[in-house]
Amino acid sequence: MTGLYCFPHSGGLSHQLRPLAREIAPDRFHPVDYPQAVEGGGPPASVGEFVDGWLRSREDAGCADAGFEDACLYGHSLGGLVAFETAVRLERRGTPAAALVMGACVPGGAVRPAARISPQTCTDDELLDWSFDVVRGRRPSPADREVFAAFAPRLRRDLRVYEGHQVDGRLEKTPVLLLLGTEDPVCPLDARRHWTPHVTRLTCVEIKGGHMFHQDDPAATAAAIRDWRAG
Repeated sequence: MTGLYCFPHSGGLSHQLRPLAREIAPDRFHPVDYPQAVEGGGPPASVGEFVDGWLRSREDAGCADAGFEDACLYGHSLGGLVAFETAVRLERRGTPAAALVMGACVPGGAVRPAARISPQTCTDDELLDWSFDVVRGRRPSPADREVFAAFAPRLRRDLRVYEGHQVDGRLEKTPVLLLLGTEDPVCPLDARRHWTPHVTRLTCVEIKGGHMFHQDDPAATAAAIRDWRAG
């Protein structure tokens, strides 16, 4: 694998995917972060708006679509939606990515009912408890509580984007691996059925763990990706 483009989960930053990238060991690691604001306005209002802006910024920098033909796109949760929409646009341009991996990713309307939260109406305390109790399966530590205020606005924004996204594109050429945590409280194990109408070449693999399995066990996540690519 020549290049690995990584798109983080809601509220996350791309550096959190470096342990996974080290395990996969691509020739080049391309971390992608979601901007706080786009030119002339506020933060991106949708997944598509971010993807279009990111691809446009590559064109402005003279990168265009070079480098994707031997690159894998990896996105986790919200990042999976971003990576999928990126792959759709690359196919439409005639420059498909070599592969797409989506971890713990399902369209917003298919999130497990018990794991849903309203980013528009919940308090910061409710958002904190949800982020740790539900998503991570543990209580937040005093240190977690101390730093949460710094990334709560980003998490709230990202959850609104996730909640409002509608998948309407389709991948015909790009091979796709969907990774699902066996104990994920957010993304259901039957997530494959939500992606089948949108992906022709779809493979689904389960990994032991919860929603953040890529952080809890990057070695197992990387091994599943390598095995799929080798097959």
